[in-house]
Amino acid sequence: MNQQDLSNTAWAYAHSEISNAPLLNSIASSALPMISVCDSRSLSLIAWALAKRLVGDVPIIEAITADSLRLVIQAGPQGLANTAWAFSTCSVVHGPLFEAIASAALPSISLYGDQELGNTAWAFAQLCLRHAPLLDALSEAALAKIRDMTMDTEEASRGAYALAWAQTRLSRPDLTRAIVAEHMACGRCHRLSLGLVILDEEWRHDAPSDGAVAAIEAIAGHSVGSAKRTA
Repeated sequence: MNQQDLSNTAWAYAHSEISNAPLLNSIASSALPMISVCDSRSLSLIAWALAKRLVGDVPIIEAITADSLRLVIQAGPQGLANTAWAFSTCSVVHGPLFEAIASAALPSISLYGDQELGNTAWAFAQLCLRHAPLLDALSEAALAKIRDMTMDTEEASRGAYALAWAQTRLSRPDLTRAIVAEHMACGRCHRLSLGLVILDEEWRHDAPSDGAVAAIEAIAGHSVGSAKRTA
């Protein structure tokens, strides 16, 4: 099997939620000799699959770390997001790698989809890597996409919650509220994202007393209005 065969097989098993540690470890071992010629997509998919199925193959992770700069230069939005997510899921803190991911992501942030935005923000927040320019750019890109959504897709919901959670974890509740407020203005909001705002208001001494209540009423009012129009 070549690098593409290995990465596609690993992706298929992980995407199907099938855990087969011997197979995934074998794929990782087979990919190691190819590390110098593997493209960024193949290695990011293998790392993603191992992380998603919680199979911690240290040699392949270390090999990807050592070759991180070459990978980042080649990687597009999906490869960058998958690599960041895989390393954070495996709790591997590699400062130069994440700095390189951030530097590569910033110029192409407008090309990121909802899940890539959320996964990237989540990865940095999970490892408590506060990269303010990247977090601001991710939030700005997410806000720009909200009104273009024709429906509240599962991918959009997951991405919105991951981004809101990351902003809260990195002490940027202002960005969390901006994302939640914009979703509410469009008549939709992930319930977990709204929960983050409510939790923040419960813990903050200077939070507006009617903030969360107003948010809930806004959603309820929109739902009632939509029901009346349908009737």
